[in-house]
Amino acid sequence: MKNTLKLWAAACCLVFLSAGLIFAQEKKITAAEMTAVQNKAKEKLNGQRYRVRMTSGVYQNPNSKTPSWSGKTITEYAPEGIHSITEANDNGQRSRRETITLGERRFVKTNDEAWKELSSGQEGGGGFVNMGTTVPVSKEDKSIEYKYLGKKSVDNREAEVYQIKTRLNIASNFTTGVSVSTERFWYDADNRLIKTERESRFNDKPVQDMVLLYEYDPTIKIEAPVK
Repeated sequence: MKNTLKLWAAACCLVFLSAGLIFAQEKKITAAEMTAVQNKAKEKLNGQRYRVRMTSGVYQNPNSKTPSWSGKTITEYAPEGIHSITEANDNGQRSRRETITLGERRFVKTNDEAWKELSSGQEGGGGFVNMGTTVPVSKEDKSIEYKYLGKKSVDNREAEVYQIKTRLNIASNFTTGVSVSTERFWYDADNRLIKTERESRFNDKPVQDMVLLYEYDPTIKIEAPVK
């Protein structure tokens, strides 16, 4: 019996110690510290060839467990330009849009249509989602918390994780409630972005979620689809 109690006590100590270590990793930071980390990561992207895989969803019905609009986008970046492919599902209506930007030249392809080059000032159309109406909020009704969440593993890579949580108390002629937006950022040992998560909730109901995964690929090359 005594041995059992000793083992139980030792197990409890290990649990508390582990929880303490995890908690000790987390700490609040300042806006300036968060900005410094983000700016370093942006500098790392300059001139790089990399790919961003994004999945996102928008919940027009707050009581629904599935988004009314969802999309997957693969965007490749290179010094010569940007290539993006978006596949979306809007309440069961599926669409595909591909764009290429090379300097001042822009090309677009929608679904199974042929590539076309847009004239200067011409918009490609489609592929955009209205995320909702912006409601003015006073400083007293807005709070932003910046946190360092410690080291975590992403795809077998160790990363430094940071979080920004923005809380808004909204009261207008249109709506009243609490909006909470949470962003998390994963950075590798070289301070390059590995992953980004963004989640928005209103009165604790989902509004929008988004996940971005970063891949650094020196073989990426972007060319004009038509002459």
